[in-house]
Amino acid sequence: MPGPEALPAERVGSYLRALAAGLDALAPNEDHVPLDAALAHLQALDPDLSGTLLLPAELDPEAGLPRITWLERARAEQRLAWDEDMERARALAERALKLDQELGCRMMSRVNMRQFLLQNPLLPNGLLTGALRRKGRRLEVVLRYDRVGPDGLWTRLKLDVSAPAVWRGALRLDAAGAPVWAEGLEEVLARHLAVPLPGLVQQLARLLQADIRRVSRGRVGPFWFPGWSLPPTVPNVLASGLLLHLQVEVLAEDIHHAVHRDPLKPAPRETLPDGLQAFRERRFAASPNVLGPLTAWCEDRGGAGAIVPLLPRPH
Repeated sequence: MPGPEALPAERVGSYLRALAAGLDALAPNEDHVPLDAALAHLQALDPDLSGTLLLPAELDPEAGLPRITWLERARAEQRLAWDEDMERARALAERALKLDQELGCRMMSRVNMRQFLLQNPLLPNGLLTGALRRKGRRLEVVLRYDRVGPDGLWTRLKLDVSAPAVWRGALRLDAAGAPVWAEGLEEVLARHLAVPLPGLVQQLARLLQADIRRVSRGRVGPFWFPGWSLPPTVPNVLASGLLLHLQVEVLAEDIHHAVHRDPLKPAPRETLPDGLQAFRERRFAASPNVLGPLTAWCEDRGGAGAIVPLLPRPH
């Protein structure tokens, strides 16, 4: 795998604002990582807020998204902010501004960034959460696992699980009625983040001793922009604009017939678990100069989901 791509400092702000605009335009739903956290994370990385503190800007060589090491710098600053006296830190920065402009600006950038990080969630990585939806003769539970995948894409696995009221297995309810899980469940989800969904359903049904009514895998990315290397099956004209992908794959009981709207991937041929049907879609946010060629290419390859304009936010 090639190493991370380093983004020149003068392009970092415009890159992050374009990516945020694409996310905002696509408005990902609960099958994807949380939009508010993703947008806040991008804002924290922006030198307009954090100055040079979180640089260098490293991009994943496959996804074109911020690399995990760049994202982690913001998370590290957030952890430090929890233990900091922000009023004292701001007073010290204001004092430094009077003595040394360069040092004072750097200190003030850190104060402003940490204040922002205390008030906003960040993109989770390796986070498993669960909620009880219904309790009766059967228990209905939803699980969400968010992680930056090995391919650099921001990925969420979401499971709708149904089990007998008296539950045994890697997942159960605690005394307060909240879902709790065996320690190894997160490791299983991390290890199988990219496996075909039919196999994942079968494995998790055995592990959880429950029925999987619905499973989805939502991915943010890749993000293509001028100068980025595109796959050989993609027309070169698309390299002249901004193009953010939003992918989702679903197996569910309430899908009545299989749907495949992804011009980059062939229709899957897996045998599906009984009672489940498949839905796969790739949506795009694209800058106006490539909307026409993108639409034509998608139609030539069997169609795609929605294609929406990507209009970068002003500085």
